[in-house]
Amino acid sequence: MRKSSVTAAAVLSAARGCGGGTGDATDTTTPAAARRFTCDGADVSPPIDLAGVPADTRSLGPA
Repeated sequence: MRKSSVTAAAVLSAARGCGGGTGDATDTTTPAAARRFTCDGADVSPPIDLAGVPADTRSLGPA
């Protein structure tokens, strides 16, 4: 049982990296995290400039 679980995990891990391609390039820039953007500062979100995001994009997330 353990061997099949390890094998399944290895196969799933390998398959996860296959296929998808690189997609369109998206550039994200933000200034260095100033103190005001931390919980010790004003606790506000930093400005983020996104470029190259397709017009029909509904949401973004970390990859």
